[in-house]
Amino acid sequence: MAQVAMIAGLGMMCLSSSVGAALMMGGGEDDGGADSAGANNNDQDDECDEGYKKVNGDCTSIFSDKTIAATSTYVDAGYELTHNQRIESPNDQKYMYMQGDNNLCSGVIENGSRKNKVCLMSHQVGGTAKMVFQDDGNICVVGDTTKCWDTADTSVPSGQHRLVVTNAGEFYVDHGDGKTSTLHGNI
Repeated sequence: MAQVAMIAGLGMMCLSSSVGAALMMGGGEDDGGADSAGANNNDQDDECDEGYKKVNGDCTSIFSDKTIAATSTYVDAGYELTHNQRIESPNDQKYMYMQGDNNLCSGVIENGSRKNKVCLMSHQVGGTAKMVFQDDGNICVVGDTTKCWDTADTSVPSGQHRLVVTNAGEFYVDHGDGKTSTLHGNI
């Protein structure tokens, strides 16, 4: 059965790595037929599904296994949070929250209450700001001015980044090339 992580109030879903890989790559075992990956069509210009790249003729995940594990929630580049929206870990105990005062915070549920632990201190950007997970992997709060968490990595293709929140309290950007940028220590 597929394990699904929900992003609070937004209804977005992420599949676990084994289910996601099976769905994206057609699932099942190779029957050796003409359509199989073993047919050696290296001259053919086949495309890989999103999140995969061609390596020696096969489509291989560009993200680490922990990024799309059942114990994490991720969002892709281009994702935005507006006031009072959050990204939550699958166990609903860790979160990233865009406050009404424009401050972007990471937090945890303690004794049944939400407790912010680390904030970007973006409350001074002015205007009605929003968090933007940029195509270069940077996490920014954009209002009258902009304040960023400095997680960009322009050495990889634009848009090839995922913002990850784990049940263990990890908050990081996976750049899809084996490198990650940690926002702060585990909370």
